[in-house]
Amino acid sequence: MTDPLDGDGLLAEKELDWNGLPTDTMMGHIHLHVADLQKTKEFYVKGLGFEVVTTYPGALFISTAKYHHHLGLIYMERDRRTSAKGK
Repeated sequence: MTDPLDGDGLLAEKELDWNGLPTDTMMGHIHLHVADLQKTKEFYVKGLGFEVVTTYPGALFISTAKYHHHLGLIYMERDRRTSAKGK
């Protein structure tokens, strides 16, 4: 099982404000398990400027620059997202 991301710890380490990725950044893609697909879509599309490239029941695939997808956002029920330690 994959350990959950420590978002608070990650943000605490930042030194500069976010100004976007450098224009020459190349990224493959990642898939994220999310609790609310609609709120996640609003954050990534309206907030960060990603575009929806395809949808599937329980999943949303988004990108920039017409790439097939940078992020796969996949709905997962809360009890399936907890770690083996119950965190």
